[in-house]
Amino acid sequence: AVEFLWDDWRHTDYFYYNTDGDVSPFQPLTDLACRALTVATAEFIAARFHAFSDTIEALEFFDCAWASIAQEGACDYAVLPRDEWSGPIRGPLRAAMLVVNEAMFEAVEDGDYPARCVWILQLGRHVMPKGQISLLEDWFWGCKDRLDTHWCNIPHRGDLFSPDFDKGPLLGPCLFLPGADADPRKAETCLREHMLTLVNSNKWLIDPAMHPTSSGHQH
Repeated sequence: AVEFLWDDWRHTDYFYYNTDGDVSPFQPLTDLACRALTVATAEFIAARFHAFSDTIEALEFFDCAWASIAQEGACDYAVLPRDEWSGPIRGPLRAAMLVVNEAMFEAVEDGDYPARCVWILQLGRHVMPKGQISLLEDWFWGCKDRLDTHWCNIPHRGDLFSPDFDKGPLLGPCLFLPGADADPRKAETCLREHMLTLVNSNKWLIDPAMHPTSSGHQH
């Protein structure tokens, strides 16, 4: 059942804002950790709509978004016309996909990865059934705690053009399962294994050398 307000023409009002206090928990995280947390939360949101077939395309996109952690530009930019992605099911899925777009493309340019963590969390809070918001919060902050162990405190943000710029250790979807082991080696292995499942089966997977990075954002 849909228990939340949704206006396709004003949907960003529900989540597309942040304050210094909102982003501060994510400032210490590496860029890739912020992106991964954004993708994982988008998958959590899509799972909220699991009873609807409209989630299939969104989940395929989120699956591929993990590839952008292994290689920038490996996931194509999602162009999502509003008239094809409207209503209280496809609308929120479109919104989640657009935030993931932001984490893969716009954040590379502006460096504000933490804001995307805030936006996806606020979107989740808006669309989750009231009785399940605590489940989202517990899962989300549990993931954040794991990220704090090995994916933070790298003095990288603010020095984007340094030749040794580092976005932090690689990490895959397994790290975001409840009770996962926060081991960087296992997290990278998980990402590599996930990448193998995408080859020749995911329409969003591209060769970055053959496709220039997309830009722009549709609301």
